[in-house]
Amino acid sequence: MKILKKSVFQYIGNTGTETWPTSEMKADIDENGAFKLEMNLFNSKEFHSNETQREDIMDFMKQVLNKSKELADQTAVRYEES
Repeated sequence: MKILKKSVFQYIGNTGTETWPTSEMKADIDENGAFKLEMNLFNSKEFHSNETQREDIMDFMKQVLNKSKELADQTAVRYEES
C-alpha cells in the first residue's frame, strides 16, 4: 500500500525526572483534528503525590486540545468553501 499523504502532529511528553520518570504521554492528531492520546503511568504513588506533575499533564492536554481545535476549525472552513 502506498501512503499518499500523512499529516499527523505528534506531541510527546513525560513527567518526573530523567532518572525517575513517572509517566509518558503521546498524542497523535490528524489533519481533521481527531486525536489519539496514550499515557503510561510508571509510578502512581510518586505521580499522584506531586502537584507539578499533574500540572504538566494539564499543560500537555491543553496543547493537544488547542491544536485539535485549530485543525478541526480549518477543516470546517474548507468544507464550507466546497
